[in-house]
Order: sequence, then structure tokens, then C-alpha cells
Amino acid sequence: MLSKHQDRIRIAPRSPLAKLCADYAKVMLANGHASASATPYGHRALPSGRLVTAAERRRMLDAARRGEDFGGGLTPEAEIWLDAPRATTRSPATPPEAPWLAGSEELAQALITQWPPPAIGALLAARKDLRERFATDEAGLKAWLIGPEALAGRFDPRFLGEAITPDLAARAAAYALGETLDPELAAYGLAGRAGWPPAARPTLDAPTIMARGVPFPRLFLKLWEARTDLQKLFPLTGLKSRFGFLRWLIGGGLAEVGIDVADLPANVRSHPAWRLAVLMSRPAAPLARRPQGHGEARRLHVVETWRPDLALGDEVVFEAATDRFRTAAGDPAAPPARVAQVVFATDPGLAPADAVALLAQGVAWRSAARP
Repeated sequence: MLSKHQDRIRIAPRSPLAKLCADYAKVMLANGHASASATPYGHRALPSGRLVTAAERRRMLDAARRGEDFGGGLTPEAEIWLDAPRATTRSPATPPEAPWLAGSEELAQALITQWPPPAIGALLAARKDLRERFATDEAGLKAWLIGPEALAGRFDPRFLGEAITPDLAARAAAYALGETLDPELAAYGLAGRAGWPPAARPTLDAPTIMARGVPFPRLFLKLWEARTDLQKLFPLTGLKSRFGFLRWLIGGGLAEVGIDVADLPANVRSHPAWRLAVLMSRPAAPLARRPQGHGEARRLHVVETWRPDLALGDEVVFEAATDRFRTAAGDPAAPPARVAQVVFATDPGLAPADAVALLAQGVAWRSAARP
């Protein structure tokens, strides 16, 4: 095969093209191609481990062309720039009917059972960009919500109102991780980090094949089969190459396709060969995941943007424009798991989307009110 990216041209044995390719391969291997191709891509993620999506790359490129400065590359400053509020993003419209000021348990039940899905309507009511981009593309909107929006903690895939089909999963993965990956591999990686229900996740981790004392679920084999460089570097014909492939996966190979080692099945992570490979490797940093709340708070104030004159005492603040939690003094804070009361101080057309975001970030509350 001339290239793994096409199947139009086949190389005839003993042809001039076959000789040219063989010579080229020989020179490449002599110059360290095998080891270099196993090095994880260095520009796939921000320093926090958050993967940079295709949409974010386009946005950064457009900003750089306009002369904006966001830190000189994939830096912590760039991540802050990406998360900063944009003036045109939140523009309220009329949200759908739902018990938006009920406790979180009652609200979540309504969002799961009502039709059409109120959570989707809530985000459309709050986001002018979604209304414009997906005005005639309902499937695209749903894929965007269970992809980038769920990954950012603004939508819970349980509120989609329908099953996540393979086509929808592939489109969501393309939105979140780019279209260069195998759709099934990308969807597997996205599902764990975006909080998809277990029944909606691709079954690449089962059945697990214990090949010659080394754990190999179908996930590993599919990744290996998709890359001719891996097939040459790790032929998997013996224990040494199989073990080497495990170390490559741990050191960044899984992270390249957005898969967190923590999402692998327990019988793989607990296997002696896998545990030994972890000890002999430098594991890749954990990937950014959909946030989850922990701890308790008496009251949570939801505001559009934090200001020093809010005078909220010692209460927690959810800054809706950036989807970030802060202390009353403006310092970063972790999302609380439980709150006695949530006070929605944002526009009435935006508050339903803010409630959906709080549920997506694992926050529960007994009651809700407006100021």
C-alpha cells in the first residue's frame, strides 16, 4: 500500500515504485523513524491535559491572524483565553417549560423524562451561537452537546432524550477531538471523559484477550491495526513486542486518541503485565475530564460574571459566563457536591442553562430561588 490514508494506488511487486518506496523506507528506518514515530504528538493538549479541539484550533488561528496575544502557543494563558467569556455567546431567549427552580433531584428527573428534551431547549435559549449554527441541523446540535459541551461541563448526556447511536457518537467525537482519528476510537475516548451513560459507550474494551500473558482488549488491537508504524515497531509476534506496545500505550499512545488510562477495564489495569509496564514507563498525564462536584456549601450564587462588589460573604459563586466556580473573593474554587440553596442571579432566559451546567458538574441542591 502506498499510504494508509488512501486505497486508490497499489504498489506492484518489483515495479520502479516498489523500489523507490523500499529505498525510502530503508533511509527512514536508518534515521530513527521507528523510535521517532512512537513519540506522542506534543501539540495535542494544553498543559492541564485538556485536549485542544479542532474548533478551538480554528478559533486560536483566527485570533492570531487578527493579532491577538494569548500566550504564545498551548500555554496556561491560552487555556484562560479559551475559557474567557465572549460577548456574543450568551444571548437569552425564551426557555422551555420545566421546574427550573425545583431541587436538583426533581429537576433532573424532569429533564430525563420530558419531551422534547428541556435541557436542549435551555441551552438553545441561552446561546445565540448554537441557535445560529444549528438552526437546520438537529443531529449536529445533539452531537455538539454530547461532545464539546459535555466535555466542558455544560451538558449532561443523560438529558439528550434519546440513545447515542454510533453515527451520533462519531460526529460528537469529530466535533470534540477532530476528524483525523478513527471514529470508534475517538468516541471511546470521549465517552469516558464526557460522562456518557455506560450503555452508550463503545464496547472496544470487551472481550479482553489475554494474549501470551499480556492483556489485549479489542481497543488495543484496533489502535494497532490503524497504524502501520506501530505494526512495524511492535509486530506483536512475541512477548517483548507486546510488552513494548503496552509501554507505548501507557506513555502517551492512548492519550493521543483521547483515552484516559483510568477508563480502561479493571481486568486490564490490574493485570500483572500491565502493572509491570506502568512501573517501567512514564505514564502520560491524566486527561481533562468532565468536572464533578465534591464537598458541601450553604448557598451557591449563580452570576454572569464575578465582581468584587458582590458582597456574598463566604458563599460559593458559579460564574456562568466562564463556567467556573469561585469563592466570594473571586479565587478559584472546586464545585460543591451538595448545596442547601442555589440562587440564580442571571437573566431568566439564561438561568435554565445554568441549572443544566450545575447538574452536569455534579452539583446537587435542595432548593433554588431568584434574588
